[in-house]
Amino acid sequence: MTAPTNTKHGPGRPRKDEYRPAKLDRWRPKEWTPVYEQIVVLSCGMNRSNVELGEMFGFTPQHVSNILNTPEASLVRRRVLETLREKVDGGIPKRLSDLADKATQRVAQIMYDDAVFERSPFAVVDRALRVLAGVGRLRNAEESKGDTHNNILVLSGEAAQDIRDGLRKSREARELHEVDVTPKELKAG
Repeated sequence: MTAPTNTKHGPGRPRKDEYRPAKLDRWRPKEWTPVYEQIVVLSCGMNRSNVELGEMFGFTPQHVSNILNTPEASLVRRRVLETLREKVDGGIPKRLSDLADKATQRVAQIMYDDAVFERSPFAVVDRALRVLAGVGRLRNAEESKGDTHNNILVLSGEAAQDIRDGLRKSREARELHEVDVTPKELKAG
């Protein structure tokens, strides 16, 4: 049995109850031109709208959208974003290094300026301590927990004072009572 045709629309046309998927082919340029590349770059790099780009290049906003949704545009967009990412990633450490060098120069100028020190000595000392803490030369007890540096012991002010008091008392005790602290191995030999 043959498939029934819709006689209202003529022979060979499908009936309304038959499912036929739409044939949607995306627009693709026959030739990728530099103008299309400029449109993609301006769209992703300069964040221009389709209307603005259409006015600039004489296209409709829909045509600009078609250009931006092609596989070629995706490749151009990826290249542009990779280039931007490389510039940003490579530039930040250098800029931070340059800033650190300039900050070090300026701090050194202030530290070596005796006139500034005479006007406000506590401010200069305070800044010097902050600089030392910033470069890791000076730490408080909280910051140094878990550090295992060679032969470095970081103490709070109270703990340091207790050790000083203990050393002073041990000197006093040594002066009062002579004690031979020579090891047994050396005495026997």
